[in-house]
Amino acid sequence: TYNNAPALGSTLSASGPFTASSWVTVDVTGYVTGEGTFNFGLNTIADKPVNLAAREAGALAPLLIIQFQ
Repeated sequence: TYNNAPALGSTLSASGPFTASSWVTVDVTGYVTGEGTFNFGLNTIADKPVNLAAREAGALAPLLIIQFQ
C-alpha cells in the first residue's frame, strides 16, 4: 500500500503537463544500461491525483514500449 511502500529514488525523467485520456512518453534510456531487472515508480507534484487505467481498459490501458537500438 501507499503507507508501507519503499521511498522513491532520484527522478529519471519528467513528462511535463498532460491532459486526461492522453498518452505520456518518458525516456528512461539513461537508466536502463544493460540486462537485468529495473523498477520504476510514478510520482506527481500536482494537487490532483493521477489515475491510471487497468490493463483491461482497452484503448486507454497502460503500455510499455521498448525500442532496441
